[in-house]
Amino acid sequence: NPSLFLEEEKKNNFSRRTTLSTNLNLNVDKSNWILFAGSASILRYDTQSLLNDDDRDELWIAFELTTYHKINRYLKLQNALNTNLTHLVYLFGTRSANNSWNRVWRYSPTISFSPSGYFSSTNTFEVLANYTVFDFDERFVNIKSFSFRQFSFTDSTVIKLNAKVWFSCDSYIKLYERGELNWKEFKSRPINYFEEKTYILQLQHLSEENLLFSIGIRYFNQNRYKFDNRKKQLETKLLCIGPIGSIRWQLIPNYQLSIQGWYEKVTYDGSSRKKSSNITMLLKIFV
Repeated sequence: NPSLFLEEEKKNNFSRRTTLSTNLNLNVDKSNWILFAGSASILRYDTQSLLNDDDRDELWIAFELTTYHKINRYLKLQNALNTNLTHLVYLFGTRSANNSWNRVWRYSPTISFSPSGYFSSTNTFEVLANYTVFDFDERFVNIKSFSFRQFSFTDSTVIKLNAKVWFSCDSYIKLYERGELNWKEFKSRPINYFEEKTYILQLQHLSEENLLFSIGIRYFNQNRYKFDNRKKQLETKLLCIGPIGSIRWQLIPNYQLSIQGWYEKVTYDGSSRKKSSNITMLLKIFV
């Protein structure tokens, strides 16, 4: 079949990746240390068939800088800065409209507070900026560079009643905005904006050393806004609330069985309602 042969021939390719990476771990003193990790790689992807125009070069650059600080026996601080840069270049003009730069920056400090064996709390703040810039977006109407900016807050708190019973509270708040981007002037036109809040409260009981029961409630709320002359207007509202439960059983040291289930009522825009339930079972094998 000639057409089948041509399709298979289009898949033939030759790719070569060159990577350079480094890691540095510096102990300033017993309470402070610094970790740096970085890498850069180039992918060259070439095809032999004249019917395949997927030939391209990709440049990936990534680095992470993390600092740890033990302020005292109860309080610890961690700062993490991440950067990921990706440049995609197609060699043929038929695909060059997809040539782009993707730049992602993330900064996330974490505070851990544990004044006793019965109480601990970990809080993480994160700021993220993601910019995707197409090389030729000014020449094409349907291709636009875009931006994604996000702020999130995560809290995980555990209150122990005794060695086998404790409360856990997890909170996650996320605010993010999407927009069209003019990279040269570094200006953006917002398109939509989201507010998300998730709260999970659970009572957990360790009946035996290898059997953990959890029961609680989960609350999720999402508000979506659109922009009219740069003014936010509420577009949709989603609310989910209901009970959750789980069982985790350590069968033998290398096998763990988890069963999770939840039931929730879903309210959309304050009127449309439906009910949803789910159960999952997961078997983990540790090698």
